[in-house]
Order: sequence, then C-alpha cells, then structure tokens
Amino acid sequence: MSLNSVIVNISEKAATAVNLITAMLPKPYVDVRDYSSFAAAVSAIGSSEKTLLIPNEQAVSAEITLPSTLTPWFLRPGCLNIAAGVTVTMPRPEAGRYQIFKGLGTAKVEPPIDIYLEWWGTG
Repeated sequence: MSLNSVIVNISEKAATAVNLITAMLPKPYVDVRDYSSFAAAVSAIGSSEKTLLIPNEQAVSAEITLPSTLTPWFLRPGCLNIAAGVTVTMPRPEAGRYQIFKGLGTAKVEPPIDIYLEWWGTG
C-alpha cells in the first residue's frame, strides 16, 4: 500500500466521521468555516436561533458577545484562540473535556454552570 493511498484512506475516514457527527447536530447549524472569521460568522447569524459548529482553531482579536440564541458547538480540535486583552462572552458551549479556549484573552461562559476546567487547558 502506497503512502498516497494511506493518506487518501485516512482522509476518507475523517470525512465520514465529520459527516456522522454533523448529522447529529441540532438543526439548523452553521459551519464557522463557511465564513472569513469567527466574528463574521457570529455577525452573519445575528439573533437567529442556531448552532455554530467550530471544528478548527479560530482567532479572536476583538471583543465579542454571542447572543443567547447561538450555541457554540466545538469539535476537537476546534477552539478559540483569544488575543490578549480580548474577552469572548458566550452561552454555555457544547464541548467535551478538552481545551476549547486558548491564548492570553478571557473567555466568559454565561451562566457559569456545568463547565470543565479542561476547556481552559487545565484539569
């Protein structure tokens, strides 16, 4: 088996896994990768009741507050890399026990119940 066929096989299996996971997401959902940035996705969604799929690292360089109608759903290795001095405020995200917030900025989860220290890279 050549290296190319191994890579293609792994890519196909990864795509299948992503398709299975996204099929389980609450509808309607929006993929952050369809926008130029995390902020652009949040702005475009506005106050619509949606789930925002975050499957990769997203840079956040300006203050942002997600509306309570938007549920951020992180798939590993999805995370927010928050710049120093920047605060991201959001309703409780959907994520496992892995890091979803990186960088020197601040992530505020409201209301702060049922959160995992691992989201901030500790624990």
